[in-house]
Amino acid sequence: MQRRLIPTFEELLEPLPVLSPKRWYYDILSLLMRSIGAYSDGIRIAYENGFDSGIIMNYIYNNFSFGRNYIGKTLDRVFLDQVTCKAFRSTKEIQKSMILSFLEERNGDPTYVVDLASGKADYIYEVLRETN
Repeated sequence: MQRRLIPTFEELLEPLPVLSPKRWYYDILSLLMRSIGAYSDGIRIAYENGFDSGIIMNYIYNNFSFGRNYIGKTLDRVFLDQVTCKAFRSTKEIQKSMILSFLEERNGDPTYVVDLASGKADYIYEVLRETN
């Protein structure tokens, strides 16, 4: 029987075996993130509000590292320099560009722009400031 390279969703839900080095890696990483990572404002905010919350997204968009002492600021910078954080910031710029293009096509006609993600929608306000 040929082994699948990509596990199914159900397989991913199963806990890793106790003796698995991958499990040890993730357990140690989790311990470090919850202990030393608390010095980083970004990591602390993510644990308090969720790594997919609007609050952490706004923190990532702002891209300023904060934290307690030098260690916290350094950890925060490492957190904000992750590929996913860079992708989120790029997505924000794409959204701004698309909204701006849409507004320009409307030629001043009354237009509604809605942020269904229910965040603070700062990118919409940034576009509106740029158009005035």
